[in-house]
Amino acid sequence: MTKHTPGPWEAHIIPGFKHSSVTNSNPRDPSIDIKTANHAADASLIAAAPDLLAALNALYKACEWRANQEGGDFGPDIGPAAEMADAAIAKATGAK
Repeated sequence: MTKHTPGPWEAHIIPGFKHSSVTNSNPRDPSIDIKTANHAADASLIAAAPDLLAALNALYKACEWRANQEGGDFGPDIGPAAEMADAAIAKATGAK
């Protein structure tokens, strides 16, 4: 599993500029300069990534708890979403 840089991260978006940056609260971690057509949206998404991963992990664990209470199967109502969450967590953590 690849270790990712933990948050919190902060997006720095300056209207009118053609780039944005994302910084980590740890000054030893590098900042990221984003020079894409969607730099503001990309910077915001990158800055939110640690929070999104934590939320997805919590939701997946809640789904697992529910499945265990109901015989170990996610069921048709949450099964597809749980599979997507598991794949996204694996991709984000390098486990895939």
